[in-house]
Amino acid sequence: MKYPSILKAVDDLSIARDVETASTGSHSGVRPILRKALEFKQYWEQYSKLHAGVSLNKDVSPAKKQTLQAMHQWLEKMKKEIWDDEEESIGASSERSDRTLKTEDR
Repeated sequence: MKYPSILKAVDDLSIARDVETASTGSHSGVRPILRKALEFKQYWEQYSKLHAGVSLNKDVSPAKKQTLQAMHQWLEKMKKEIWDDEEESIGASSERSDRTLKTEDR
């Protein structure tokens, strides 16, 4: 599997989503990054199946190859967006913590 770390993160986030859904009864409070990660996971599963099918067949249509390549590029982009969003979130959280610490030092 090419993306084990992101899929593990999605599983961890899915647990958080399930806990939140159980307590609130809705998905409205689910973070946007979680939605992206869950969407990534769903598309990754489709991509994996298509990849396996293409890999096993000698006579693959150019359309299937093109679809596989497009899915691969899209998943790469989506993965980058998820990690970038998470880094921004961590950075914003860190900045808030720094401001809190500076305020408390006064």
